[in-house]
Amino acid sequence: MLLQPATVVLFLAPLSVAGGKDPTFILSRLVAGGQNVALPAEKLPTITLLPSNRVAGFAGVNRYFGSYKTAENNRIEWTAPGMGSTMMAGAPDRMSLETQFLKALSSTTVMTVDGPLLRFESADKAFVVEFFISRSEKPPPPPLEDR
Repeated sequence: MLLQPATVVLFLAPLSVAGGKDPTFILSRLVAGGQNVALPAEKLPTITLLPSNRVAGFAGVNRYFGSYKTAENNRIEWTAPGMGSTMMAGAPDRMSLETQFLKALSSTTVMTVDGPLLRFESADKAFVVEFFISRSEKPPPPPLEDR
């Protein structure tokens, strides 16, 4: 689905959750540097698209935040100074996931919405970050090409 700058919020509006909160999406797929990253069974990274083109979420150990600009043809630009986060330490595997997740997300340049899926990707698809809306804790099945 092609998104124009002013339509991002309009497309996400039907996804709002009870109580009028901004919808939170849970990571369902991560490709970093062209490689699929194995995801843990629980405590997956999240993203919430907030008003004024801001994002916030859980990166695996820490909370993160940032802002973006949109343009025609689903283009997205993460604005300076980039993503910020809290700075707690965690288990090495969780810290690795967090590093890969934040690098992949900040490397993306295209954002699309397909039903309950929110997808960010780089132009060359070396970085793909895909989320599903958190109406349940169970992610959708992987795309056919990954099975």
